[in-house]
Amino acid sequence: MAWQTTLASPLFVLSAGVSVALALSFLHRRDRPGARELSLLFFGLAGWATMSLGELSSVGIEQKLLFARISYGFVGTTSIAWFVFATAYTDQWAFRPWMWAGLGSVPVVVVAAAWTSPASGLLWTAATTESVNGVSYIATEKGPVFYLFIVFAYSLVVLGSVFLGRLALVSRREYRDQSLLLLTGLATTWLTNVFHFLGLLPIRFDPTPLAFTVSGGLFALATVEFDLFDVLPAAREAVRDHVIDDLRDGVVVAAEGDISDINPAAERMLGPTAGGIGGEPLAAVAPELAARLEAGERTFEYAPEDSEAIYDVRVSSFTSMTGRVEGEVLTLRDVTERRQREQRLSVMNRVLRHDLRNDLNVVSGYASLVADDEEDEADRRAAAETIVRRVDSMTELADKARSVERALDSEMRPRESFDLGPKLRETVADAERDAPDATVEYVGPDVVPVEAIPLVGVAFENLVENAVRHGGDSPTVEVRAELGDETVVTVSDDGPGIPDHELEAVRGDGETPLQHASGFGLWLVQWFVTHSGGCVSLSTGESGTVSRVTLPRGSSGAGERTNGAREMDATTDSP
Repeated sequence: MAWQTTLASPLFVLSAGVSVALALSFLHRRDRPGARELSLLFFGLAGWATMSLGELSSVGIEQKLLFARISYGFVGTTSIAWFVFATAYTDQWAFRPWMWAGLGSVPVVVVAAAWTSPASGLLWTAATTESVNGVSYIATEKGPVFYLFIVFAYSLVVLGSVFLGRLALVSRREYRDQSLLLLTGLATTWLTNVFHFLGLLPIRFDPTPLAFTVSGGLFALATVEFDLFDVLPAAREAVRDHVIDDLRDGVVVAAEGDISDINPAAERMLGPTAGGIGGEPLAAVAPELAARLEAGERTFEYAPEDSEAIYDVRVSSFTSMTGRVEGEVLTLRDVTERRQREQRLSVMNRVLRHDLRNDLNVVSGYASLVADDEEDEADRRAAAETIVRRVDSMTELADKARSVERALDSEMRPRESFDLGPKLRETVADAERDAPDATVEYVGPDVVPVEAIPLVGVAFENLVENAVRHGGDSPTVEVRAELGDETVVTVSDDGPGIPDHELEAVRGDGETPLQHASGFGLWLVQWFVTHSGGCVSLSTGESGTVSRVTLPRGSSGAGERTNGAREMDATTDSP
């Protein structure tokens, strides 16, 4: 076999050596995503450079065709390895064995076509040698398989580059620099190949492997300076997506008024129409939210229509690489419970200040009368009785305040399924004992399953207490439990009805500064039942008052679990 020496021969040797060194370096990091694929790419490049050296250095047509035929296997390997590296590095999808087999079959077919050409006319239709300045080169006429292979290889290169380009546009600087270096190295190589294919270069051989030597230097720079396989954007993107999807806070990304991304929490917050709303105008999904964003507000509270929820909204801008504002990121945090807690504490504070101040003033005045020896004995006795009543009233108010305190503590606890029946019967028995002239009875099943906070029993204590208090001299009070899809407990009496100023506790948002503790019990009812996921309705008139409490029905095993009721007893009775 005859050989010839050219000026390009040492360059191909250098290219093959550099490629092998890089391949071994990347193989050493094979546990990192994309490292094995990049190692395969440079091993393929080393083979391509070696075959190109053999083709250029040999003289006869058969020798040149031998190296050219083998080289197509390495050319196909580099294209596939680049594409698979880009998908692994950017975490586009995980390659399965059948995918490798599908892609790998293309170079096999091309090599087979090369071995039968030019006789078959598949890869080449003709092949000859030409001598230029004393150097022999191969000249071929391309067949259909060649052009199909070019489309296949360039498609893989372009698609992999798109993955890296997208990463460069949306990632932080260190990941952007990595991607830009990789893309620059790739562009150097494949632009050289394109120019050779179009006949725009003044040389007769394919210099693509030599250009890959420059690319290898850029890839090495990305490894050393930017921790190519130590700081992985794919891992960061996966973690970021996982964290954002699992956030309890809602996150909405809006660009030019349209929703470009939204996490599951935000979908729940914005309502049932929010699912699958990517690309929809924000104004169509949440008009008030869009209006306040348009007004330039950066921090505000948002309450969606037909919802009791309140969200704290924070707005921040995100920019492109050039610093241009691309859109807004809205973070929604549910502050409903916090606002309700603040409101309830405010109400309790107003009630306690108002009523305690009144009672203390009365006690102070009557204590002065009792201490006055010149007062009539009957008046002093009446004053002492008034003081006792007022002290009892303050004690009762203190007990209710303790209930509120425990309720605030219980708000952070989940609802439980338990049997409410024992608590209802105990409440009826306590009312009959404390008010002998009253007739109080329970009507309903033995087991009353509910799903509620354990302190919900305090609501029924207050309802029965109100029914007895406002029922007249000999009231009749009925506590009735009914089971259906939900559990309904009705407390009815035959008294003259509850004063309107007390009913405001369940008709409105709560106590006002002029109202006082006479409606505090009903306010507690509203509080406990609402927090249990239920609702309260009261109707009152000359024939009496009917209080209807609807609660979620508990599980079938609730009858065996009465610890919720026991906890209500311990919580309510403890000092």
